[in-house]
Amino acid sequence: GGVLMMLLDVVIDPVAFLGDRWFLGQIYTYREAGDYFHIPLTNFAGWFLVGAAILFVFTQLDAWLSRKGFHDVGIREVAGKALWGPAMYFSVLAFNLAVTFYIGEWLLGLCGVAVALLVLALPLIKVARGNRMAEPTQSPVVGE
Repeated sequence: GGVLMMLLDVVIDPVAFLGDRWFLGQIYTYREAGDYFHIPLTNFAGWFLVGAAILFVFTQLDAWLSRKGFHDVGIREVAGKALWGPAMYFSVLAFNLAVTFYIGEWLLGLCGVAVALLVLALPLIKVARGNRMAEPTQSPVVGE
């Protein structure tokens, strides 16, 4: 989760930094230009840590609430529910890539497309391989 959050920021931050060239406006600056399209690499490390920390706290809180007897009530099943998170992630990614190309930052846009393809390739590979982890293994039983 922390890696996905950081990779999203790899696309978002450089185009947000150029907000004066689109409707966002200039909302922040850095004291010194960074190595990745003027963004310091420490920014991405920070987003990785923030994402990892949020997931850690949420999982610990969820486990604690479960131990205390809290649980979901009512109907929670909605068709396609598992796709909501990825849909939001890729919507944010697509919007920022569209803005990147709109303002003429072609190299930044191509780097962003490479990041998007990397993130998209991971679940596609998983789907293409099938759910092998869930299949029971055939092991010989001793004595038969």
